[in-house]
Amino acid sequence: MTPGYVYLLTAILGLVLQGSLLREVLPFGLVPNFIVIVVVHLSFFWHRQYGVWLVFLLGLLADLFGSSLILGPNASAAVLIYLGITIVSKRLYIESQLTLSVVVLLATLSNRLIVQLILSQFVESDSVVTAMIGHAPFEALGSVIFAQAVFWFFKKMGLGRTANTKLGGISWAG
Repeated sequence: MTPGYVYLLTAILGLVLQGSLLREVLPFGLVPNFIVIVVVHLSFFWHRQYGVWLVFLLGLLADLFGSSLILGPNASAAVLIYLGITIVSKRLYIESQLTLSVVVLLATLSNRLIVQLILSQFVESDSVVTAMIGHAPFEALGSVIFAQAVFWFFKKMGLGRTANTKLGGISWAG
């Protein structure tokens, strides 16, 4: 199975879990944002030209599954996060679990901020400060906790740094 399909199917499964089972089971709103977790993994380990399109599609899926009132906030946030992490990923030690956890934490908080800023322009919703203080820290913590399992799964599926990518480098060629 090609990596794009693995990422897409994992994100869809994560969205279904995020919207149904985990929302009922986990306390304090510790429901992770699986799209952000997949986007972080894509930004670190899968630099391809069509990676931006895949991330945009994942964001649109989050908009469709997430009862958002408009299409686009999650897609915009996913693309901005992907591009931002891709720019700095070559300067980070990405084999460290601590680095991945900190990046997932910051990416989840950034995602919530971008989505709230876009939503506040088009629909009447909670203020940005209220959303960032009330919900974002718990979502970020849940994302950090679940990111380790998702990264382990991707590693077992062969997605991530291997000896071939270390020797050949990461390129934007398809």
